[in-house]
Amino acid sequence: MDAWREHRLTSAYLTPENFARRARAKRLGAALGVGPEHVALAWSLKQPYAAHVCVATTSPEHLRSNAQALAVPLSADDVAWLSSGDDALVPAALGGPTVVAAPREVLKSR
Repeated sequence: MDAWREHRLTSAYLTPENFARRARAKRLGAALGVGPEHVALAWSLKQPYAAHVCVATTSPEHLRSNAQALAVPLSADDVAWLSSGDDALVPAALGGPTVVAAPREVLKSR
């Protein structure tokens, strides 16, 4: 690979931000019982725009493994935290805050 291309790839993908995103995917994946690659694929599929996720594989086992991403239960909060890394958005699966709705009777009495 020529030096210019290697520099472009390194500066675009091998960044501290991307390594932090991968660490978040690994952490959430461990809590959900899947690998970071499954979380990354599930995150891609949860984007608000039309995403066409393409994966390459050299074996049927790897393809079956990638298909597990379709069943990863990412919430909107999970997606937001994976994207931003904001500590205030840590998902419930990782011990983050959970929102509990007030009973209707309490809401009606106000």
